[in-house]
Amino acid sequence: VYTKTKVVVEKAYKGNVKTGDVLNIVEYGGITTEEEFNLKGLEEKMGTKPTEEQKEKARLNKVRILLGGIPYSELDKSSVYFLDKASTSKFSTQIDNKTYTHIGMQGRFIVKGDNTFERPRGNGNALPELKITEADLEKVIKK
Repeated sequence: VYTKTKVVVEKAYKGNVKTGDVLNIVEYGGITTEEEFNLKGLEEKMGTKPTEEQKEKARLNKVRILLGGIPYSELDKSSVYFLDKASTSKFSTQIDNKTYTHIGMQGRFIVKGDNTFERPRGNGNALPELKITEADLEKVIKK
């Protein structure tokens, strides 16, 4: 399960993108149905055929999938991304040359109101908390 989000670049620290560019960012996680997430896998792996009642319930039941418990990007929330071109082998053939994915689970930071960036963490996530100021981030990127 993945989510494709369209973003407008407000500031580029490095790379070939520039302010005003519109990019597609693909992240693991998203909302799907229980049918897509559970039933098909169960049927393939276990050879178990769900009943019609189970199929109907699974078609209607929405599930939110998170990689490592880390929430994916949210509408109207600014983030700093460390991006690489998205691979069609990982996601789908619908990806074009303006589609990127963040590098690893640590490739996105949420912009906070106090001019700091914070790495998103999921419930029970093993990633340590990480906050950085924009000035410190710029120093690290320029190295």
